Amino acid sequence: EIDQKTQQNLRHLETERRANRLHAMLAAINVAIVRRENAAQLMRDICRIACDVGRMRQAWISELDPATNVARPVCWEGPLPTELASSALIWSLDCPSDRAQAPSAEAAWTGLASVNNRLCTDPSTAPLHAYAREMGIGSSLALPLGKTPSGQRRILVLGAPEEDYFEAEEMQILEQLAHDAAFGLHLIETEQQLAQVSDFDQATGLPNEKQSMLLLQAAIDRATADGKRLAVGVLDVDFQSIVGHWGSTVGNVMFELVGQEVQAACESTRHDLDKGAGVLFGARFALLIGNVDTLGTVEQSLDALVERLQQLTVSTEHGLVNLVPKVGVAIFPDDGQAATDLNDKALVAVDLARYEKDTNVMFFSPQMLQTKREKLRLEQDLQGAIERGELVLHYQPILALKSGTLRGFEALLRWVHPELGNIPPDQFIALAERTGLIVPIGDWVIQEVARQAAIWDRLVSTELFISINVSAIQLQDVHLAERMGQVMAAPGMKAKFLRLALEVTESHLLADIDGSVAMLNRFKALGVAIIIDDFGTGYSSLSYVHRLPVDIIKIDKSFVGHVDTSAQDQKMVTGILALSRSIGLETVVEGIERDAQLQVMEAMGCTYGQGFLFDRALPADQTQQKWLLGSDSPISHGEAKTQWEIRARGKSAEALAERKKLRTKRLSVMGETEQMKWARRLMEAATPLEVASLIVKNVVTWPACKKVSLLWGDGDNQPIGASVTPAVADWAQGALSGEGYCYDDLERKIAWRLLPRERVVLLLYFSSEQRESALRAVIESNLALASERLRLALELAALKNGHKGAAD
Repeated sequence: EIDQKTQQNLRHLETERRANRLHAMLAAINVAIVRRENAAQLMRDICRIACDVGRMRQAWISELDPATNVARPVCWEGPLPTELASSALIWSLDCPSDRAQAPSAEAAWTGLASVNNRLCTDPSTAPLHAYAREMGIGSSLALPLGKTPSGQRRILVLGAPEEDYFEAEEMQILEQLAHDAAFGLHLIETEQQLAQVSDFDQATGLPNEKQSMLLLQAAIDRATADGKRLAVGVLDVDFQSIVGHWGSTVGNVMFELVGQEVQAACESTRHDLDKGAGVLFGARFALLIGNVDTLGTVEQSLDALVERLQQLTVSTEHGLVNLVPKVGVAIFPDDGQAATDLNDKALVAVDLARYEKDTNVMFFSPQMLQTKREKLRLEQDLQGAIERGELVLHYQPILALKSGTLRGFEALLRWVHPELGNIPPDQFIALAERTGLIVPIGDWVIQEVARQAAIWDRLVSTELFISINVSAIQLQDVHLAERMGQVMAAPGMKAKFLRLALEVTESHLLADIDGSVAMLNRFKALGVAIIIDDFGTGYSSLSYVHRLPVDIIKIDKSFVGHVDTSAQDQKMVTGILALSRSIGLETVVEGIERDAQLQVMEAMGCTYGQGFLFDRALPADQTQQKWLLGSDSPISHGEAKTQWEIRARGKSAEALAERKKLRTKRLSVMGETEQMKWARRLMEAATPLEVASLIVKNVVTWPACKKVSLLWGDGDNQPIGASVTPAVADWAQGALSGEGYCYDDLERKIAWRLLPRERVVLLLYFSSEQRESALRAVIESNLALASERLRLALELAALKNGHKGAAD
């Protein structure tokens, strides 16, 4: 009896000790919850406390993946089994035998505590007997710990060394422990979610602006201590335009893609702590590059990122959406010491980069602050430019090169600012695109051109076109064709002979061929012609052009500037013309300014041309008066008329007869084609001095000619062309007598009498070792035309002023 009481007392004492250990275990876990850092650390602390304080043989926490219904340990304390793949540790909730054998599986299945106090002998857990004996476990308890934010169930498994360990009192304490632990884990993860919302962008997972500035300032502090430089960048992909034209759904998808690309770029090239990215207000991205050696390496790294972003696309029912990324950069400590200051300066740089078509990465400079203020003022003034009537259209003629007949006009937008005067298009078109004003401005241009076409349609009897430039932002507007059709169908807007045309840059079309075909066909259905603008400058393959429903290819003016001297440009133009002819397209060459360019383009077979050689862009009333009205206009007469011929209208019969006489005299010197080309220049020149300047420019192209000067009068006037010393000017006057020229073999120069009566001398320097006779042959073969052109200019000037024989 005494032994029995002694055993009862011993069991009672052991029960009390066990309860005390479990209470101590509960208290220690609650302390760990209070001191929590993160969920993973708390779970490790729970397992460690269970073994150290609670004297458990083993403790681990498993998480059940809802996608696969397979549970795996995420933390562990105690001796490790020889087989980690044991069904006690890794099991499937979909397997009935696993649910029957593993206590943790039953707890996950039922959501309740599962206990087995005879783990080594219970027949239902026979597959676990060897494992239990190996680990020295007599009793097992599984307790649910709630779910992770992603829905994974957590189970705490405790293994005690004795059998019959988990009795009612112990179960009550341990279930309270599980409740507290589950609450602690939920609290940690809720705090993390709140911190994520507070400090991180939800779409990309990158730090938001507040957190980015804190991280940037920390990086600046480290760089200051280490004496290093940092590059602070702002990436802008113009999400405002994407959302405005394609909707928020497309914008959100693109935003996430850009975030992933930015994050991947930072991680793939991470070489120190000061490299990362964040999201700024306005859907822009903050970029940080540490240990900057040179600006070149920064630019190279950012250019690579821009190239990858340019390849991102989102497909929609209306076509592909592309990005136009720009990056502004400020350097620490060169541009500033504080995070916000550097970020603001990078923002200034990226805003100005938006106005530079060919610039992807722009570094901040102090001058940008003034430029930004000017841009802001223009932006504010542009807001109401339409309502105030400050926007106007000028029209530049497009002529058929072979016949000289007028074929159409290009409508060019001008902004007449009340204080700043005429603002060039390259200063405000990019601004309009940047702010989204290009859409209402573009609609106004279409409305105005359609109205003008209806007016001019009553003045002509041959087919002409008026082309309108449209930007990529306008083309992204799926309702543009619909609005254009409504304008053209409005009362009083229909035109029989004047056809509207759209000029579209090739890169905008070839980025998405299928989408471009569908988009252009909507305009073609309205009767609108399509012109590919700036052809040859893009990255496209020429073989794609035949798939596009276009009518005309416009050759970019960059190929025209030196087409008369550059074999490479000639090859490029020849290839474009051959392509156009092979698929039945007409061509327009822009930027014709010199007679030599015109000759080459006409000889190559280009269909149409435009440029200052024919006429500059003029307001609608002047264009109408000069090119469309009267019997002498190009429309009725069938040839390209010059400014002088238009001015002659309304003068006396005697003046007109004199003009025809001069024209006949010109024909005796030049061929018909040459006469028409040079007539344009002679008549457009305001004074004979301007004609002389044209002649000097032409003479420079003569063989072996190094430089040219034209001396007017007795050598006292400022020479036209290259500068001349007084001694050389006096020497050149010798050409006015005798044979009409002077030659200096030592200095390789020759002076030639151009107009004796007007005392005009042409002074030429030659670079080659030619004999005097060879030089004379070169000059004599070219000088007659130059002399005749200048003489005619003098006579025409005298005719304009009402008296003959007097030089202006």
